[in-house]
Amino acid sequence: MTRNKSELIMSKKLINKLEKCEIHSLEELKNIGSRTAFSKLLLVDSSASLNTLYALEGAIRGVRWHQLNDQVKNDLKLFYKSIKS
Repeated sequence: MTRNKSELIMSKKLINKLEKCEIHSLEELKNIGSRTAFSKLLLVDSSASLNTLYALEGAIRGVRWHQLNDQVKNDLKLFYKSIKS
């Protein structure tokens, strides 16, 4: 993944995991969305957490995950619970 703005938003560790999932740029991440990217991540890292999903969505929106509003976080949490159960 291009190490520019995405590196400021996501950790290098997460970027490396995305590359293992054949997601090599922020543009590719935006195209597939956080939920699909997270589903792919689970195949290479079964310990991927809710915070990882938040980080992916934050990267797509160009913000740190802490800045996501509560509605977005709640929607992502419902998705997370549905695929981790």
